[in-house]
Amino acid sequence: MTLEDVRRDSHLSFSRIRKYISCPLSFRFTYVDKIPVTFVPSSLVFGSAMHSAIAEFFQMHLQGEQARKEELVTIFTDYWKTEEEKNEIRYNGDDQGALFVMADKLLEVFIEKAQPQHVIGIEQPFKIELEGLPPLVGVIDLIEEDASGSVAVVDHKCVSKRKSDFELASDLQCSAYSIGIRTLGYEQDILFRFDLYLKAKSVDYVKQYTTRSEYDRQRFIKLVRAVYDGISKQVYYPIESFMCAGCFHRSECSKF
Repeated sequence: MTLEDVRRDSHLSFSRIRKYISCPLSFRFTYVDKIPVTFVPSSLVFGSAMHSAIAEFFQMHLQGEQARKEELVTIFTDYWKTEEEKNEIRYNGDDQGALFVMADKLLEVFIEKAQPQHVIGIEQPFKIELEGLPPLVGVIDLIEEDASGSVAVVDHKCVSKRKSDFELASDLQCSAYSIGIRTLGYEQDILFRFDLYLKAKSVDYVKQYTTRSEYDRQRFIKLVRAVYDGISKQVYYPIESFMCAGCFHRSECSKF
């Protein structure tokens, strides 16, 4: 099963669920009206470029090779240049040079601290069948197994600070992955790990862990059903928040 396979037919995804929760009107503009994107925030490009470089690091580890920082930096910059050719990259209080320097430092710290375990999967797609709903599909960044046999589902995040205990316990993506990993044949309790790439004056790479229970999984499924009910009934309205500043659809939203 490939990513193209799981996305080929009508489906839900965690990103779509999150988009609807954060702003139903933005969901409509993106997935119903399909209004073309005219720019991409630099923060989004940065995260995707880092993700591409980190995936290559683990792919090389899986093949028994040790990635050099220079190789990962090249992957980062190549991704950035490709995105730059496709869309306007909009900067918000930063510039390309400073972001490239930060990426270089982050990748250096990452290589020093990563200590990869036995890699089971990289960018592993999953598909969850829910009665009465389109399938819920997603992609797990990394699945690792340590020497004791414990399996960890890993999500890479470029952020400005560590997650609080509340954020770890309530993160919906972990709940989605908790269901998704079971469709791949893992029935045992799984650890969920955030690999955080801290974009601060003093860059760092840290790992934070959490778990999910059956209660968490069932609660997430109820949320998915509620969101799909709203989509099916075409319930679309704006939610104003800090995310409005970087929204692709500010012009359309102002006409609501």
